[in-house]
Amino acid sequence: RDTVRALQPVGYRYKNELDERYVGFISEDVPELVATNDRKGLASMDITAVLTKVVQDQDRLLLDQGKQLADERQRNDKLERLVASLMQRMSNLEQQHDGDSVPVK
Repeated sequence: RDTVRALQPVGYRYKNELDERYVGFISEDVPELVATNDRKGLASMDITAVLTKVVQDQDRLLLDQGKQLADERQRNDKLERLVASLMQRMSNLEQQHDGDSVPVK
C-alpha cells in the first residue's frame, strides 16, 4: 500500500498530439519497487502486480467489513427487540401498579 500511496499520477500531452490527454507517472518520482533499474521508466508488470495486490487486499477488507456490518445489524435488531420487550413489560407493571393503588384521603 505504501508503494501505491507514493505514486503520484500526472496528466500530460505529447507535443505532436495536443488533442490527446494521457495519465501516467514521472519515472524519477516512482518508488524503486516499480521503477526500472535506470529510473527512466516503469516496470509495468511490477506496477501491475503491486496494484493487483492492493485491489485484492481492499476486496478482502470490504468482504470482512460487509460481514462485520451484517453481524452488527443482527445484534442491533436483537437489542431493539429486547428494548421493545422491556418497555412493554415496564408499561404492564406500571399499569398493574396503578390499578393496585388505593386512593389516600
